[in-house]
Amino acid sequence: MSTDDIHILPSSDSTILISSNVTNSSSSSNFSSTSSNSSSSVELTLYSSERIYYLLKNEKQQYTIIKNKVSPPAGFYWTIFGFPAKLNKKTGIFERINGYTSCEKCKKTFVYGPNSGTRNMKQHPCVTDLITQSISSSKDVSMTQTTIEKTMVIRKTLTIEQSKTIKDLIVRWICSDIRPVSVIEDDGLRALVQECIRLGSIYGNIEVNDILRCRSTISNHIQVVAELCRARIKNFLEEPYKNGSLSISPDFWCDKYKQICYLGVTAAVVDKDYKYYTLDLFFCDRGSNFLKAFQHLNPITCYGHRLNNVLKRSFFQHQRQSTTSPGIYVEKTSDSDDDNDDEMYYVPSKPVKKKNVNVCVNVGEKNAMKTKLVDAPPAAQRLIKTIVECKSLAKYIKKVGLNKEIQAGGGLSVRQAIIIRWLSLINLLESINSSFIQIKVVLSRRKEQHRVCCINQYLVKQTVRLLQPFQSIIQMIQSGSCPTLYLVLPCTLSLRKTLNSYEEFLQYFSKHEGKEVNEDFDGEQEDEGVKYIRQRILKLLFEMVQLDIRHYTATLLHPDYRSLKGCSNDERVACHNYIREQLKLIAKQNNDNNNETHKKKKIKSEHLSILDDFKDDTNALDYDDDDNVFDDDFDAKSIEYSSSMFQSDELSLYLSMKIDMQQYSSDVLTFWKLNTDELPHLSILARQIHSIPATSAGIERQFSIAGLTLTDRRSGLDPER
Repeated sequence: MSTDDIHILPSSDSTILISSNVTNSSSSSNFSSTSSNSSSSVELTLYSSERIYYLLKNEKQQYTIIKNKVSPPAGFYWTIFGFPAKLNKKTGIFERINGYTSCEKCKKTFVYGPNSGTRNMKQHPCVTDLITQSISSSKDVSMTQTTIEKTMVIRKTLTIEQSKTIKDLIVRWICSDIRPVSVIEDDGLRALVQECIRLGSIYGNIEVNDILRCRSTISNHIQVVAELCRARIKNFLEEPYKNGSLSISPDFWCDKYKQICYLGVTAAVVDKDYKYYTLDLFFCDRGSNFLKAFQHLNPITCYGHRLNNVLKRSFFQHQRQSTTSPGIYVEKTSDSDDDNDDEMYYVPSKPVKKKNVNVCVNVGEKNAMKTKLVDAPPAAQRLIKTIVECKSLAKYIKKVGLNKEIQAGGGLSVRQAIIIRWLSLINLLESINSSFIQIKVVLSRRKEQHRVCCINQYLVKQTVRLLQPFQSIIQMIQSGSCPTLYLVLPCTLSLRKTLNSYEEFLQYFSKHEGKEVNEDFDGEQEDEGVKYIRQRILKLLFEMVQLDIRHYTATLLHPDYRSLKGCSNDERVACHNYIREQLKLIAKQNNDNNNETHKKKKIKSEHLSILDDFKDDTNALDYDDDDNVFDDDFDAKSIEYSSSMFQSDELSLYLSMKIDMQQYSSDVLTFWKLNTDELPHLSILARQIHSIPATSAGIERQFSIAGLTLTDRRSGLDPER
């Protein structure tokens, strides 16, 4: 199934067919009466549109359709239409029946003469279908106009005056109606304009009011389209839901400015063709007991939120700040990023025995979760103070509007750190570090240079390097177009290895970030404050990021990582046992489904034999104890070579296969799709596991849409729909 099947559009072809047929039939009668004075009056008397249609359908040897000999034809509809003709038995040549024209595909016939016009031919369904196909064939070429006559894509170039007129109209529309400038980039607007251009190519210059309907009409039609979309989505999700390859990603976010809490749910699906999709199911501003409702489903926590919480706690940004009013506090973190939100309801499917790793951490720090900033060494406090000063500087630059001056001086725009966005801190520090000289020059003009005096650029530079591995991993795992759960285990192991020592940290940059970055480290020693934070991050990474057995399973079910390098033997054994248990359950479920299907399709004979009660059941896998007439040795052999035991060896077969993922374009779902016959049950498990996303990034991207939707102007929204 392609992506177009998910973005559902209503189809009104049936309505068009009905209306056009009614119009054509009525038009035909009108044309028959108005063309009686033409030169073809005799043939109009002998024939009618309905009679010619019948003759073309049933007497194909005597009647046919000949092409319009005008070259080139005046209209695009002549590619489908021609003239009805009757066979002259004397000459053996088909002669035209004057006064009519017929469709070569469906044989529909219309009156055609000097006074009839071509309206019926232009609106004929076969013609409109041809235009639709020609438009869809050039769908991947943006902003192109399909030539109707030749059904080929040719890019039209507007003149300078025409282009200026279009830009003037867009600017006036945006300014007079107070619309955002980004509205011109909406895909929906471009699709609407393209459709209007297509209709204009058919009907010529059209009144705009004949195309754009009033607000009440569109408002009522929304319900119709919504019901069609819900029905299509329901049908699309039904098969993945029954096969366990559908995952729900909920998230909760609080807009403190509007005092609204948003609840969003995204579904990740792997369909029967092993294609990965994500769908935004709904947004709502209420959701009581939402976490409680999903508690029994053994959820997997968002890996992105886990890493974000580790970094917030590592830099002491998780603590609550008291306000002037007693008994009231302001939480820096958002509801979706709360450190304990998913720990309260986290129920792992199966515990995994952890691997013992030698971690180089500070001996004096016993519990990193409970350490406060006042207990940190002075070097770490200086680092935290530098970060606070950077945030204050970015806030001032944003408030006063100095980014234009900084960019004019050759610097980059300074970005602010937003607590609800993953790793926005590194964006803040990178922007200040790269534009540090320009910022000092701009502030000196305003006599505000004291705002950068407390910022240690050396600490900023080393902090940026410390966060770069997290930035690379976050960008890698928040993809919404392909499976990502298998990345969690290798990413976690990579972070643990990189943060274990400063030497490992340098090797990471030498291998993954390039030589240019590594050259900056020459002659530099790790700052004591940065070292403390690095060790603290590593400690919290072990304490806060708990991997589920499905993380190990997803990694093993990717051919490139199936050996589980970096894991202990106990972890590998636990993963193998879990997979074999799941294979047994899948085999049992498939067998039950096959038996049920066979019973429904079984045809009962009209007359049953008296011996039918003694026939063997060919679909039975086991024999009941009461009917067992074989000896113990036969039972032992049957159990030894049972179907379930054979299917569990799919894992061993998979682990012993020689696989080159380049043959599958490095797409794990393509591999499992092409190996369903060899690994039938394991491919089902892979489909289920790889449908689970590693993060809730898909729903995070839609919160801005929710903010534009749930407003006071849309007070009539039904929360139940």
